[in-house]
This record gives sequence, C-alpha cells and structure tokens, in this order.
Amino acid sequence: MKKINLAVFFFALSFFSFSQTIDMTGRKFLDQIFDYSNNKEFVAAQYTDIKGSPYFSDKWLRAKVFLNDETSLDRLQVKFDQYNNSFIINWHDTAFQISSAVKQIILYPASDTLNGMMFKNGYSINEKINAKTYLQELTEGKISFLKYPKKEMNDYTEYGDATKYKRFEEVNRYFIFVNGGFKEAILTKKGLQDVLPDKWTQVSEYLAKYKIDVKTQEGWRLAIGYYNSL
Repeated sequence: MKKINLAVFFFALSFFSFSQTIDMTGRKFLDQIFDYSNNKEFVAAQYTDIKGSPYFSDKWLRAKVFLNDETSLDRLQVKFDQYNNSFIINWHDTAFQISSAVKQIILYPASDTLNGMMFKNGYSINEKINAKTYLQELTEGKISFLKYPKKEMNDYTEYGDATKYKRFEEVNRYFIFVNGGFKEAILTKKGLQDVLPDKWTQVSEYLAKYKIDVKTQEGWRLAIGYYNSL
C-alpha cells in the first residue's frame, strides 16, 4: 500500500495544492465547515446550552484515512461527530469535514495503533442508514458485526424544574451482515444463538470457557469472531 508522509506532505504544500492533490477522483475530499482557533468555541458555536457532546471524544484523536485501495493518509487529527455521522479533521487549527467519498477510516482512541476502530460506509441498510453512513466494523468475515454509533438530541427535565433542557444521548444500533443481507441485532443470548445456529454448540462452549458476557458489544464481537474462525 502506498503511504504518504503526512508531516512532509502538509508542510511542503500550500492548502490549494493539498486540496488538489487529494482530490484524486475529481470530487472534493474535504469541505471546510468551520474556521476556529479554540476547540471549545468550535463546539459551543454549534451546540449552545446542550448537555453532553455530539462527539465520540472531545479530544482530537489520531486517525488513518484511506482514499482508495492504494493510498492512505496517516497521523491525522480527527473527531467523530456521532450526531451528524461525520468525521472532522483538524488542519492548522481549521476544521474540515471528510467527504463521504472516503470509504474507510481508522480511529485510534488510545496512544497505540493496535486497537483501532474501523469505520466504513457503503452499507445500504435503509433510507436513514444508507451508503454514505459510516458504520463501525466490529468483526468482518462470513458474518460481519456492525455498529451504527449514533447520538440524538433529546429533551429532559430536572427534579423540581419544569424547564425543558436538551442533551445528547447515545442510541447505538447493531447489525449483522451475512449472505448479502442485513439483520438488526439485539444483544441477548437468544439473539446471538439465532445469528449463529449452525455452530452454536461450539460457540456456547467457547463462551462458557472464557466467561464471555453475551449481552455486551464485546461479547458479541468475540463470539462472532470465533464463529468466523471455525
């Protein structure tokens, strides 16, 4: 895979050259959405008086963006906006939205690069979760386990106060992709058994041996990963 040294790439080129270089398919790769110099001001300008954050993390996280099968950009500083299902890149203290033409992004929440979070689009489930929507790929194989990481803005009240306030709340959904089709997953033992009926005996022994909680995202990820290895 061809890799671009981003540090050299950024400082050697003007912004105009940068935009032209990565616009390999004739479509914009980055659309400027906000010019800011302070992270808190950037957030407050969009979401004033709303409790919580629309982002996976308020910190800029390292990311790797795949422009196509041959070219990738590494060591980008990125935020994932779960409310709008979009990725924001910080370049020279200016925010840009990554175009949905980018099909794959790896986000690194920790300092290491061993436990990256893989996001892909191109999965067309329904009108709301369409081919432009980024889903987190938790497991890939014969059966793929996908997460639709979503935050919604909801009203709430506080005890003794009739005023309605707004806050961001996580409303994640999970899907199974198998044989070219999608099925929404409910994270229960029965739900997992329904997904893996043909090898449930082996999977259930594996779950019992390692005391895996099948009511969690991680439990499902491990179980489906094991199923795919059989």
